[in-house]
Amino acid sequence: MHHARPSLPVLEAKFERLVHSRERAIQHKHQSHGKAAHAALESRSDATNEHDPEQSFRESLEALPAAVYTTDAGGLITSFNGVAADLWGQSPELGKSHWCGSWKLYRADEQPLTHDMCPMAVALREDRPVRGERAIAERPDGRRVPFMAYPTPLHDASGALIGAVNMLLDITGHEHEFGNSAHSRANTRSRSNPRKKDVARERVS
Repeated sequence: MHHARPSLPVLEAKFERLVHSRERAIQHKHQSHGKAAHAALESRSDATNEHDPEQSFRESLEALPAAVYTTDAGGLITSFNGVAADLWGQSPELGKSHWCGSWKLYRADEQPLTHDMCPMAVALREDRPVRGERAIAERPDGRRVPFMAYPTPLHDASGALIGAVNMLLDITGHEHEFGNSAHSRANTRSRSNPRKKDVARERVS
C-alpha cells in the first residue's frame, strides 16, 4: 500500500522550519547561561514558557515525514528521527557514529562513497549548506536507498559552528522526478538565499 508523498516544496518548507526551530533551541541555551537573559526568560508569557525551543525541536524532528538527524560540529550524530532509522535500517549509537547513520554509502553513479566525504561531512567541513545532493545508502540487509541530502550547518549566537541538521529525502522510484526538480530549485536558492548568515558563509568554488 502506497502513501501519498508530500511534494518536494512542502518537504523543503517543513525542513526549513525545523532548522529555524533548532536555531531557536540553540539561542535559548546560549542565552540561559547569563543572568540577564535568565531574568528575561522568567518574565515571558506562560504561553511562551509552556514549550521551550528544545522540546519544540524534538517534536518537530519526529513529526517531519522525512529522515532527519543532527550532529555536533565534529560530525558525531546527536539525534535522529524514526524515519531516519528506517531509511538506514539501523539506529546508530549517539555520540559515536560520524557523519551519517548509513551502513554503507555510494555516489549517485553507484561508486563507493566514504562517510567522511558524504554531504553532511562536506557541509560541516566547508561550513555551508548543501542542497539536493544525491547519494545512495545501503542498509545492513543489503537494500539500497537513493536519497537527496540537505545538510545545514548550525551556529550559536556568536557565529561559531556548533553542529548541523540534515534531511535525507528517499527518492526510491522518483530519481528523475525529484532529482531534476531539486537540482533546479537548489541552484535558484543558492543564487537568491535570503538568509544573511548563509549568504555570508557561502564560498565561491
